[in-house]
Amino acid sequence: MGYLPGNPFVDLANAARSSLALYLTLVVAILGPLVTGYIYLGSGVRVLFSMARSGYMPEKLKEISESYAIPTGPS
Repeated sequence: MGYLPGNPFVDLANAARSSLALYLTLVVAILGPLVTGYIYLGSGVRVLFSMARSGYMPEKLKEISESYAIPTGPS
């Protein structure tokens, strides 16, 4: 079996023997995909909202949350 490289930032933090850099790299590696998913979820609901306003989707998707003033999305 050959060597399978890992995350280069983790490798650099390990090579520098910096535990702070290693922990920070791992936190960013976990939070990055979560934030990206949150952004995609928010933009997806807004696309459905605009499609409903254009008449391409059901009227139910045009509802706005009274508490947060954002599209509620399919429920």
